[in-house]
Amino acid sequence: MPNRIPPCQPDHFTNHDRLRQDLLDFARSTGAEPKIAVLTGPSGVGKTALALLTAQALPEPDIRLYTELDAEAPGAVAEALAELLTELGMAPVPDRMSARVRAFRARTEGRSVLLVIDGASTAAQVRALLPAEGLVLVTEARPLSVEARSFPLPPLDADAARTLLARYAGAEPDLVEQVVELAEGVPLLLRIAGALLARRPAFAADILTTAYQSLSEPAQRCYRALALPGTTAEISVDALPDAHAAPALVAARLVDEPAEGRFRTSELVRRHARAVAPPDADAVTRLREHYFARTAATYRGRWPQAEPWFTAPAGTESVDPDWLDVERDNIRAALEHAFVSGERELVATWCVLLWPYYEHGKHTADLLATHELGVHTENRALRSLLRTRIGFGHLFNGDLDQAIAACEQALELATDQRLTATALEGLGLALLAADQDDRARPVLRRNLDLARDLAEPRRLALACLHDAKVEPPKVALALLAEAAPIFATDPVNLAKTNLWRGRKLAEQGDVKSAREALDTALAELTALRRPFDRAEVLVALGDLHTESAADHYAQARAVFEEWGFSQRAAQLPR
Repeated sequence: MPNRIPPCQPDHFTNHDRLRQDLLDFARSTGAEPKIAVLTGPSGVGKTALALLTAQALPEPDIRLYTELDAEAPGAVAEALAELLTELGMAPVPDRMSARVRAFRARTEGRSVLLVIDGASTAAQVRALLPAEGLVLVTEARPLSVEARSFPLPPLDADAARTLLARYAGAEPDLVEQVVELAEGVPLLLRIAGALLARRPAFAADILTTAYQSLSEPAQRCYRALALPGTTAEISVDALPDAHAAPALVAARLVDEPAEGRFRTSELVRRHARAVAPPDADAVTRLREHYFARTAATYRGRWPQAEPWFTAPAGTESVDPDWLDVERDNIRAALEHAFVSGERELVATWCVLLWPYYEHGKHTADLLATHELGVHTENRALRSLLRTRIGFGHLFNGDLDQAIAACEQALELATDQRLTATALEGLGLALLAADQDDRARPVLRRNLDLARDLAEPRRLALACLHDAKVEPPKVALALLAEAAPIFATDPVNLAKTNLWRGRKLAEQGDVKSAREALDTALAELTALRRPFDRAEVLVALGDLHTESAADHYAQARAVFEEWGFSQRAAQLPR
């Protein structure tokens, strides 16, 4: 069963025994679910430690989940839901926020759940992340207004502060008293101070500043980079300047290392890093170059359509595409900072590289946000390409008027046959989705003619597939037969070809052959874990009006509702 809750050492928490017992009593109590406990108190006081220790002390539930929110990161809740759903075995995850909320509650219904939400800043964040039942422990980053039991966590008293400090360093009594007074009972500051005292006797008034000043100059540059524009709560160590000095930050307890090569920082440390000194210009450049080069390396040899638009930086090793999932927030933040810095051409090229990742994962929020920046390039051809992709983003979201408008703009900007064909494909599909078949048909036919002129196999196969959707059965089946062998190494589009072959056979009246084609498509898309496309096959099977039609429609409706396509679900017969 999923268990994402990180361990917490008992020495990370001191005193508050009565509070710990009260929280455990609440967790074990009966009543309406989900039960919500909100741990309140100033930054660094130990809210996270209390939540994790409580989680460790409770009996094993079916599902143990943890998510950390960054109050400053856009889309933090949406990303948290995506991570939680992935942990629960959902792939791919729906892009719409409402669909993610429904899916999370559906997958936790009837199961014992323990969820820790670390660093919530609004009641809306908490409500969106609630499971169907179980216990939710929330640590607040800012005061919340949510219906829940509140557990205020005060700073440590002087005796508890001395106890905690003694675990890290045995210092002179006068110095210990000075530290206890300056730290004001905040455990985070006491831990950092203890690490300092173990290495040197000097101590300044500001504990975090003292920790910073104790670092070497290379380590200080690493510290300042923790708050660079374009970073989130987690960052790759390789993106930092003087990364060889980065372990000193771990030794000083200024950062955590949740995985090899990655640092996690608290909001308190990031605020201090921003205040201590302006970031080095070369550090900002390194950050941007790191994320761009790694993005480019991810698609070296895997995305030939992007190669005319960029040159991969020399010396960058090939990167596993899963790296994009880990770094997606940092990549978007770095790209947005590059735009603010005036690097418009870089931003446009970056969008070209990110398209296959955004399209495959249906990360439409990121797609639209980044590509709307990318279209500010001076390169007209790139503007056309990115406008088409914006059209696809709106199409994925069901915003058909915007999808049509974006593809029409792309068509006006197109500078050659390839870009014209790309814009026509997007426009035709948007018109088709809007039930404007009479407008879609000439657009898709023109796209097919251009694809034949260009003689690019994959482009031709896609044009055949799309045009078949608006053609009569005899013409459509010939087009699909032409596309199928080209898609032999593209299982997703081959399955879609079988879907449309089944639909056109049904139009022709050959129900038996249609059923065989659709059953093949259903098996293929199930194996490929493509739930939305699989639901469309179920609809097509229902349209055959066999004895299983009602069951097929019901299955399709459930998928559409789970993924947030309520309008599509409402169109199906009951």
